[in-house]
Amino acid sequence: MRDTLRESMSELMQFANHEPNKVTVKKYTLNNLPAYNPSEIKTVRDKTQMTQKVFSDLLGVSVRTVEAWEAGKSHPNGSARRLLQLIEQKPEMVEEIEYASAKG
Repeated sequence: MRDTLRESMSELMQFANHEPNKVTVKKYTLNNLPAYNPSEIKTVRDKTQMTQKVFSDLLGVSVRTVEAWEAGKSHPNGSARRLLQLIEQKPEMVEEIEYASAKG
């Protein structure tokens, strides 16, 4: 860990001193956050084959929150929408997370 921190600080100083040949800068562009209507949220949850309770635990929200989203009484915030997007695009990712938490 110490070596990684030292390397990172060295790269930061090279970048600050305008030495671009020694530093690799990556830029990422994220798609806009999608809006999810109640049926789309349920569809994403159904892809995971999870109950509302398990899905809420996965997202770190209460089961009442997931119920409210699926009933159209409230809407997911930005971070929840990003997580829904990731789960929608790669539902297999959830199996890895669930398996890791079950073992730990």
